Amino acid sequence: MQLSVSPNSEERTAGVRGRRFVAWVVVCALTQIALMEYLGWATLEGRPPAAAARLQQGNMPVVFFPTDARNWASFKLQRIADEQPEIIAIGNSRCSQLRSAMFMPYKFYNACLTAWTVSQLRDFLNRITEVSYPRVVIFSMDYFQLSNSYQRMEGKRAGTFRYGVEEHIGGIGSLIGQTIDSSGRGLEAAWECLAGRYPKHPREDLTMVGVTAARTGAGFRWDGSLIYQLAQYDAAKQVMLDFRNGLVNAIPGAPKADEEQLAQLAGMAADAEAKGILLVGIQFPIFAPTVDFLDHNEEYRPYAGAWRDFESETMKRRFTEMGIIHVDLSRAAMSKDPENFVDTSHPSEAGMVAALIEASGNAAFNAALPRLDITGLRGDLKRASDYVNHYHLYRSTFVK
Repeated sequence: MQLSVSPNSEERTAGVRGRRFVAWVVVCALTQIALMEYLGWATLEGRPPAAAARLQQGNMPVVFFPTDARNWASFKLQRIADEQPEIIAIGNSRCSQLRSAMFMPYKFYNACLTAWTVSQLRDFLNRITEVSYPRVVIFSMDYFQLSNSYQRMEGKRAGTFRYGVEEHIGGIGSLIGQTIDSSGRGLEAAWECLAGRYPKHPREDLTMVGVTAARTGAGFRWDGSLIYQLAQYDAAKQVMLDFRNGLVNAIPGAPKADEEQLAQLAGMAADAEAKGILLVGIQFPIFAPTVDFLDHNEEYRPYAGAWRDFESETMKRRFTEMGIIHVDLSRAAMSKDPENFVDTSHPSEAGMVAALIEASGNAAFNAALPRLDITGLRGDLKRASDYVNHYHLYRSTFVK
């Protein structure tokens, strides 16, 4: 007798197989998600920035580096809430080497690498005052911030101040990207972090916590200052050889300073005054050959209008009228020495000490920080007698 299978029976069998396959896929997917969530929490890359920031509370040797740059602002905002500093620095990467030890006897926190455009600076200033009560806020005040072209270019870099599903997924994605890098260093760093074996920095007595810090040797110290990857320090002299690879090529030129940005700056100054904050805007040092190029290169002259406006006496009077204590260190004497820079627009630690010493020649700056230990800074600078100390002057020294 020949048995036959009805079409309905075949359909039922196919349906069972299909459901089993879907269930298998779902189980595999959920297992992978659970695994990545566990890895994200255990390696810190999947934790909210505010939770990760608490790692440094009372734990000065810890260096941590949120992988997603959008989370740097919320990370540092939590650190500010925890530490309640008297002086806070905000702005772009050019102020990232300011250290708490430079501001003795004041309590200082470096919240730079959080805001690039004037509108972002204003936003971050107001968020800071929601969680702390600083007496002085120092901000990176550069000529290019007064151009609409810079606002258009850097407006997209705004930091996020909330942590939601999108930011969480981004952190997990960053973890995956790091662990599968071709060097194998990311996977090794992830394994070490899972085992709780965090590496020491090779030049500073600091512990690199989290996959990003462990893999790159970079991150935010306890006082918010940035420790660069060693390659960035060690390649500094080569970068210096062609200054156009720095500020001039990285930042768009502009024919003039734009009133829209000046209005934002005036609004920021008004916000600070209303909250009883002394607002100190510093144009940090720029490597001297770059300044010479901005001053004199005829081909670039149509694009250096914002620079000329910023440097003019008329503009300096406007800053004073806004209530900003303005310190222009772009022509500081220390800017002639390439060892005072990481690259053409980023002073080294020793370079920052030299810059603050020169800033003390500004009467308004002195009035804002009357107890700043300039004699101590001069003594610190004398210790920067070799290459390593230029970039790692204070090492694990912090002032609480």
